[in-house]
Amino acid sequence: MIWNLSNIGCCAAISQAIKGYVNINRAYVVNSGSNNVSVINTLNNTVVGSPIAVGNSPQQATITPNNSTVYVTNNSSNTVSVIDTSLNTVIKTINVSTSPMSIICNNAGTYVYVITPAGSINIIDTSSNTVINTITLGAGYNLQRAVVALNDSKLYIADNNSSGVVVVNLSNSSHYYIDFGFGFTDGVIQSTGIAISYDGTKIYVIGAADSQYWQDYIGGWTVMNTATEIFTNYFLGGYEGALAGGNEATYTGDIIVDHTNTNAYYNTGGSYTIIGELVLATNALSFAPSAGYATGLCINATDTTVYTSQNNGTAALLNISSNTYAYINGLGSAPSCIILSK
Repeated sequence: MIWNLSNIGCCAAISQAIKGYVNINRAYVVNSGSNNVSVINTLNNTVVGSPIAVGNSPQQATITPNNSTVYVTNNSSNTVSVIDTSLNTVIKTINVSTSPMSIICNNAGTYVYVITPAGSINIIDTSSNTVINTITLGAGYNLQRAVVALNDSKLYIADNNSSGVVVVNLSNSSHYYIDFGFGFTDGVIQSTGIAISYDGTKIYVIGAADSQYWQDYIGGWTVMNTATEIFTNYFLGGYEGALAGGNEATYTGDIIVDHTNTNAYYNTGGSYTIIGELVLATNALSFAPSAGYATGLCINATDTTVYTSQNNGTAALLNISSNTYAYINGLGSAPSCIILSK
């Protein structure tokens, strides 16, 4: 999961008002193949020190709003590693439910939510770094990435087993499902990535329509008003993975929104990999093919650069204005996620 979908999105002025906030200018890359986390100095885009060892098969990460702590899910260890960013050291390992995947911190920095595909949500109190509650949603889910409402009242989770999102009411641990309200007669729309606008008014979901007849993936995205919780439209990318510029992509991945709620960026993977830009007002698309396939993405505070983790052991930096890439080498094996400090 790439955490900045809801929380990295405090603009600099808001972030600096957070108690204990320190501007550390760092990116953190989770290396699932080498069981560690690489640190990048975003002022000069160089790797800092040695990778930080975590648990087995780490997947996703999140950072607290004051930049003090990074949390990493370890899928095969059933744990979360807690990293002190001032020391670049794991200070605690927390036991969680089986096969943790997605993880996100709330906007207040008080709780971290650890999500398993099967439908468990562990709640970690960041003051004690202990699990204080577990919400069990039940069977039938394949939960993916998540975002938190601007007021921290709800958790919105993309569900790859259905055409919609799961909403968890964090005040009482209840949950409900919101269907897109449209779909295909021969398949379902599978949600993979989710983002929330920085004013908290809209949810964006990216996914693929799995056609039982064609066995192809038709990428698309949809928009939900958070006040009404109604999805308004589903915009198809077109036949044979046109979200990848008219080429077939094996899957759609994640989606993020810039700080002005003007553009969204997403990644596809497989046989044709791109970072795509979606102009939210017009639904216009543009594409930038990348080397290796992107496994996660985030955007810097000035909306000039999209950072992606790449499966070939690099991080790619997409210059938005010139639509060109630079690459950072020297990372670990099989990066699965990248997050930025605030």
